[in-house]
Amino acid sequence: MNKAISALKEKHSAPFMRRTSHSSGQASNYSNAPAQKEYYWYPGEEVTISIQIIRSGVLKFIVDGNGKHYESEYECAGYKQGTRGEFKRVNAIDQVSNEGKPTQATNTKVEGAQWKGSFLFRMYDGKIVKTPLHTGRYTDMRCPDAMYFDINSTEAEQKIGAESVEINGAGY
Repeated sequence: MNKAISALKEKHSAPFMRRTSHSSGQASNYSNAPAQKEYYWYPGEEVTISIQIIRSGVLKFIVDGNGKHYESEYECAGYKQGTRGEFKRVNAIDQVSNEGKPTQATNTKVEGAQWKGSFLFRMYDGKIVKTPLHTGRYTDMRCPDAMYFDINSTEAEQKIGAESVEINGAGY
């Protein structure tokens, strides 16, 4: 039993951000914290993730929680202050270097993931306002197929972009 508990504690998550290529010639890539223990978050730890447009073409990526903090500036040519941007909030089973390829078969599971709230900050009447990311402001994309996801939320949770997410690579 101790070996199983020890193995479970070793599983970790490293939040990252990814951008697609842009008409400016900027190539697609992703960014995450260095592969060091001070930037790993483990099951049960709560984190806050923030993306801010700090100047045209530059985002700030911030991950904070459980006494750990990571932030970096990230060049992203398609984002300019005062214009609309498109962002994705994703829960996934990581399949490194699989971009643009078919999904690989796996029995991996993600259990107990929760979004306690998701918000956008936007300019309205000259002021920055916090706006809930509710179902009217996003596209639900359970890729490659909805059969791999079990997503639940109450009506109140839906209004603030909160939900529970389970993913099973073998399907439900």
